Amino acid sequence: MSRKEEEGELAQRRLRRQDVQDRAVANYFRCVNTGTCMVAKLWPDRLEELPRYDERADRFICPSCASELVVGPPRAPAVQVIVLLDGAERARLLLEDSVDLEIGRVDAKGCIGLDRHLASTSVATLSRRHIRLQMRGSDVLVTDLSSKNGTSMRLRRDPAQAARKLRPNVPERWLLRDALVMPGGITLERSGRRHPMGGDRPSGKTTVNPDAAVTTFVRSDRR
Repeated sequence: MSRKEEEGELAQRRLRRQDVQDRAVANYFRCVNTGTCMVAKLWPDRLEELPRYDERADRFICPSCASELVVGPPRAPAVQVIVLLDGAERARLLLEDSVDLEIGRVDAKGCIGLDRHLASTSVATLSRRHIRLQMRGSDVLVTDLSSKNGTSMRLRRDPAQAARKLRPNVPERWLLRDALVMPGGITLERSGRRHPMGGDRPSGKTTVNPDAAVTTFVRSDRR
């Protein structure tokens, strides 16, 4: 393949990945596999996380049972919460204004369990309901729900800096430059960086800017 052909192919792939991202955040999705899928039972109206993408079939699938999803109405602006394990991205959750979201070890009503995304050894030290996230206007608040092993906050740009432990049951502002540190090597970062999607997983090879503005999403007219 010539250099020109290769450059053209890479440009086309980047456009494709951007199109997938736009489609993923433009609408709500829901899983209707209520017979066997826990996510469909707990969130029958809409997913609270980004769907996975089946590149071969060009469709979005449930992050739990891999069933094809039903596309719902346009999504309200949301902040993405990036779940990382030892620095590698594993999942993205969506946080909307005035909609509380809890994160813990296992799925429960109103709580997303990280055991679907991470190995059992990584989530073993998480509490069943570990933290609560809330978006109130331009502020994102985090509350440690009296978790057994606690939650800390540190500057994202300086991983070597000592993390500050959150007080139980006291909401605190979560700034874009900060990372939430949870037990088991799990960290959470806010949006403000973008990753193109490769298949059903975001690519880890993208240069990112941790100081960029918070990413908000609006409906896209691209199809």
